[in-house]
Amino acid sequence: MAIPTVHARIGATPYTVELEDDLGHRWLADEPEDLGGANAGPSPERLLLAALGTCTAVTLMMYARRKQWPLAGVQVELAYNPDGKPEAGTDIRRRVAVAGELDAAQREQVRRDLLTLQRQGFGLGAGTGDLLLGLDLDALQVTF
Repeated sequence: MAIPTVHARIGATPYTVELEDDLGHRWLADEPEDLGGANAGPSPERLLLAALGTCTAVTLMMYARRKQWPLAGVQVELAYNPDGKPEAGTDIRRRVAVAGELDAAQREQVRRDLLTLQRQGFGLGAGTGDLLLGLDLDALQVTF
């Protein structure tokens, strides 16, 4: 299995970045117009939220399928610095809605799994450099 790799290139267009991964997917990232960009693609913050939301949704679906649970869907909403820029790092608020006929024990396990993901910083561990995610365990909201 190949190591996931993304290449980012910027040229003459201010802040518009061309991205390509090792599987050949291509997309753009950019800053919004009010920050001098062309708004040609999601901002870096939105790309980060998209990656974290995808990780949360896919992880829960994979877990449920492995356990053969009737999880019909997962919806994740993330907000970047919802209360303004903190003194250090970044705050991300996450709300997760889960659909399906899960029993009480399964719902509790989903909550515990989400808290584990949250404590682990969505799987970001050693080697993440100065990326600090303030993921408030008390602010995690799960809807069934």
